[in-house]
Amino acid sequence: EIKIQVQNFAQAARRAIDAGLDGVEIHAANGFLIDQFTRDSSNQRNDEYGGSIDNRLRFMREVVAAVCSEIGSERVGIRLSPTNSTWGISDSQYQDTFSEAVEQLNEFSLAYVHVLESKPNEESNMEYLTPRLREKYSGVLLANGGYSAASAHEALNSNLADAVTFGMPFIANPDLVARFKENAPLSEADSTRFYSLGAQGYVDYLPM
Repeated sequence: EIKIQVQNFAQAARRAIDAGLDGVEIHAANGFLIDQFTRDSSNQRNDEYGGSIDNRLRFMREVVAAVCSEIGSERVGIRLSPTNSTWGISDSQYQDTFSEAVEQLNEFSLAYVHVLESKPNEESNMEYLTPRLREKYSGVLLANGGYSAASAHEALNSNLADAVTFGMPFIANPDLVARFKENAPLSEADSTRFYSLGAQGYVDYLPM
């Protein structure tokens, strides 16, 4: 069944390219399937896909290899969330696990590695891993999570990342780029409507 899932990723990538997309981003973050294999709280296997860090990363490697073989590595990115605990999963060795993950990804010449990671607050005891991953990964690194226009510029100027991406701010600011250019205030998204039906909280945010 695991091999079937690996091929499903490759087939999905092929369909995306055939439909006219320029590339795909492999979702290895946020507690979804690849992330479940990667983390020791969710991966309780005792075969070649479980146990050691290298074994837990095997599924990720196989998926990346299959997708790259299908559509070309230059069309492939991957998203990681090293300090995210979505769906309650975590990793007791997260520093080592994700450092090893990006080192292994060096082999594939991907378009980019996309790191989702909110900066820790006073209550967090987790290390902010993006600087460490930047040192370990030799390709293009994208950073995401809690950035403002100012902190994004700081990240780029300090060479923390090659680009900074934004997700949630776009929900309430369809003209986010223009607001950044004009240094205009941002609208706040209504998080209670993120997963609701209807137009409210979806298409009713106004531009400047």
